[in-house]
Formats: sequence, C-alpha cells, structure tokens
Amino acid sequence: MARPIEQFGANPDRPTVIELDRCITVFQPQFDARHELWGVEALARMQPSGDRTDQTLLRPGDFLRDITLDTHAQHVIHTALHASRVPRDIPRVSLNVPPALLADPGFTRRLTNSFTLSDRQTAIIELLEHKELQHGEDDMDRFASGVRTLRAAGFLIAIDDFPDGESSSLLLALHEAKISPDVVKVTHNRDDDAIEELGYAISSARSIGVECIVVEGIESQEQSVDALRAGGTVFQGFHFGRPDHISLAA
Repeated sequence: MARPIEQFGANPDRPTVIELDRCITVFQPQFDARHELWGVEALARMQPSGDRTDQTLLRPGDFLRDITLDTHAQHVIHTALHASRVPRDIPRVSLNVPPALLADPGFTRRLTNSFTLSDRQTAIIELLEHKELQHGEDDMDRFASGVRTLRAAGFLIAIDDFPDGESSSLLLALHEAKISPDVVKVTHNRDDDAIEELGYAISSARSIGVECIVVEGIESQEQSVDALRAGGTVFQGFHFGRPDHISLAA
C-alpha cells in the first residue's frame, strides 16, 4: 500500500521550530564544458550553537532530518529568499526542495513569490529524496499540480541523485538530472566498470529526454575528464569550488 504524504505538522514529537537566525545559505558553483560559470546551487547550512567548540557549519542532514514538513517548508522559503539575492551576472540558481512539499498548493504559491530572480536569470527547482514521489494517486495528482504551477511561473525542474529516482522522473519531463555523487565517487581509481556506470547513468537521463546533465561530486581533474567524456554537460564539486558565501544584493 502506498504511503500517504505526511500532513504538515502532524507529528508533535518532531521539531516544529528551526532557529532561522542561525541558518545561512552558501552557494556552490557549476561550470560548463567551456569552463564558464553555468550557475550556482543554493545550499542550506546552520551555524552551530554557541556552546560548541567545533564551529563547523552544520549540513542539512544534521538539522533537517527529523523536522515536520511544515518546519521544512519554512526553511526552504528562508533559503529561497537568500537565493533570490544572488548577483545578476549569475545565470542560473538551483534550490533544493523536498517533493512532498509541492503537494501543498499554499507552499507552492509561497515558493513562487519568494524565489524571484531577474528576467535574465533562470530559477531551477531541484527535487530531493525522490523516493518520496511514490505515493497514492491523489497525492501524485497534487504533486503534479504543484510541478505544473512552478513550470507556469517559469521555473525549470531538476531531479537530484539520478538515476535513483528514474522511475519517478519519467513523470516529470525533466530539464535537468544531477548524477549521484555516489556514482562519481567510485571513478576516482579510474576503474573501467565505474566509468562505464557513470556513462550508463548519463545515457539513462538522455533516454528520457533530459537536456542538461549535471555531474556532481567531482573532486579531481581526472574525474572531470571522465565526466565530460561520458556525456556530462555541467560539472560541480570540490574540484571546481566548495560551497561558500557570495555577496548578496541588499
């Protein structure tokens, strides 16, 4: 039996508040095959509490894992507002969104009102945790309606960690697929089977009509070359730049 989408704030045992004043947004660059800046991905981070000696920024898995969807929605909107202030010479900005949130029309409206770029920039909604797309028919209808609303507002749709969500992505007419860093990671020893797996993932995305293939998790020049040869069109990872702050417009 398909698992229904969790209702907003339905579980009182899960956190309902995130200290937004500790939340920051960093941006990781993405480059095309000509080594020109293609865009940035907006990534959520949280500053650790003052009593921690380790001041390393917390990643989403550290502070978003057990929150309610309602709280997660607030955090996504907070990140969207920051992402909207990137300099206008950055052509594309990607924002991570859990698919379950798009089943709520109120959230979709808030997102389209919050994630606003200039006319010369492109906003990309990157769907996370795409296994959550496996729901009952009514839930999928609401999700599909949310995707249509975003498209009508000019957003492009991407899916993260392809090909894990390949069956669900067939429903989305995707513009962009991000190849899972786990697929890229195993190519570091230049193993022929690993490189073949990367090529297969890219070919699978091409076969469903995806226009843009972002290869994520590249940490070396050798991986960059392999990703390009395998058919990747955009490249992201520590080899090109770590997530960092950029000057935002006021």
